Amino acid sequence: MNQNIVQGPWTQNQNMQDISYQWVQKIPDIQYIEKGIPIMCFAQDSATRNLAMEFRLIRKITETQYHNEKLKQFDSNLSKMNRYNTILPYTHTEVILKQDHDDNEECYINASYINSIFENEGEKRFIATQGPLPNTIANFWKMIYIFNTETIVMLCNLKENHKVQCEQYWPNQVGQTCQYQKFQITLNSEDIIYEKLHKRQLLISNNQLGEQKAVTQYQFIDWKDHGIPSETDFNIINFIVQFMIEEYEKNKISVIHCSAGVGRTGTIISLVNLMLNIKCYLPQIQETIKNKYNLNHCTISVFGIVRRLREQRWGMVNQPEQYEYIYKFIKIQIDKILKDYKFDIVFGLQMNQSLDIIKQDL
Repeated sequence: MNQNIVQGPWTQNQNMQDISYQWVQKIPDIQYIEKGIPIMCFAQDSATRNLAMEFRLIRKITETQYHNEKLKQFDSNLSKMNRYNTILPYTHTEVILKQDHDDNEECYINASYINSIFENEGEKRFIATQGPLPNTIANFWKMIYIFNTETIVMLCNLKENHKVQCEQYWPNQVGQTCQYQKFQITLNSEDIIYEKLHKRQLLISNNQLGEQKAVTQYQFIDWKDHGIPSETDFNIINFIVQFMIEEYEKNKISVIHCSAGVGRTGTIISLVNLMLNIKCYLPQIQETIKNKYNLNHCTISVFGIVRRLREQRWGMVNQPEQYEYIYKFIKIQIDKILKDYKFDIVFGLQMNQSLDIIKQDL
């Protein structure tokens, strides 16, 4: 994976602006935080970071009036198609669906393109969106169809604490079919893996064109709104992240949603980008082991990843606990990689992070 990792602003497109990066450039302390942590001492250095302060800082520089002005303007015809009117897409990353002559509703969807950590080829590699409403299911499937999406990652239940999080957009039983305007959705199979992760094989048919496309949906049912996964669910999160990386490497666009499409969705996309970052460094880690170089040039910036993500969709990773969870997850992954490569033995390091929750099949 010989690609350049994005440094600095989230995009090099002159027509798009990285508002919060102006603060990074002006303030040395923020520059230092964004620079990240060398991978070989991530566990030690991240433990000394004030993560609550980092998250407050991210909010301060990404939730400004300048950001508000970049959001899609209020439209009374479209407001009924937003699950939460406080969560709107930025106009510069909004997913635009072409209006067909036979569409019954406005062809709008509250969804945003999200870049990966790589320059150029990393643009528009994920789509973050809200959980469909009854009146947006057809547009949701239209988006899936147009972008040839083969994977949907759903990070919420249909209801949580008696509150609707997402409308069901697939049939109830295997073999059943639902019709959403021109799209026919068939549930071909449903399996439960890791106990809390549902895997559904769906078939989307365009009745007008007579075309069919297979879609796999993964639904994680135990991640509450505004919360984080439990430690015992590490394997599930790791499975989702690794599967999304596989889709990424096949040049497929994954669609990720929770309820609002910002908190849980932003957390998962952050983890995918950070693991892509680490994977990019693996050849250098191997070379370092061989020649006993240091890895100071291989840095991981959770702050930078989340900050750039928030420039592409408002409020991504919206809880301090989610921000801290990202650090914890990545620390476990780095510890495991360094142990696998016997980095601690070669360099005489004490890698004493707990890996109890990592099973042999990882």
